[in-house]
Amino acid sequence: DARIILDGPVISSTDVPYRHLVISPYPGKKYSKTVVLKDGSSMSLRPIRPEDEPAMEEMLSGVSSDSLYMRFFGYIPKMSHEWMARFTHIDYDREIAIVAEAEIAGKRRFAGVVRLIEDAWRETAEYSILIADFFHGRGLGNVLTDYIFDIARERKIKKIVASVLSNNKPMIHMFERRGFRFDRSALDIYDVELDLCVKAPIG
Repeated sequence: DARIILDGPVISSTDVPYRHLVISPYPGKKYSKTVVLKDGSSMSLRPIRPEDEPAMEEMLSGVSSDSLYMRFFGYIPKMSHEWMARFTHIDYDREIAIVAEAEIAGKRRFAGVVRLIEDAWRETAEYSILIADFFHGRGLGNVLTDYIFDIARERKIKKIVASVLSNNKPMIHMFERRGFRFDRSALDIYDVELDLCVKAPIG
């Protein structure tokens, strides 16, 4: 004999799919789309997958030490499987990472990745982004940022927070354009935050 009992109130207590599960499944095509950058190049956006580890490692190996320093606030260690798994094996319930794929010389390569990690109360999410050096200046950072902020609104996130090095002028400019509030009490690292207004879900 076997039986299954579904707790209706628990399942219907949230309008975010699968949030009642211990492990959320891969979002699939829900957050996948194709965009065109300001230089006319086409880019595919989708959630990251565990099997993306080699592609992510390839992207990081081609990023300059300066860009890595701006992203990780220091020079990263050797890219071991354990270290890389932290970025590709994620819990989609509390974290979402969107990768941008471009076709270069007949091969699909990662051009950038943007990420949100929610707090335990699902009200605040920490934002981070990394763009491959060969795609700097094409507007990809703005496209990824705006897209993941739309996802944050759909997931009912109320506030975006981030930290930025005080000499990272492009990121500071991006935050200022979007209305982030700055805490400049520290000389080397600024803490920023943005309150999100409720917006219609992504179609």
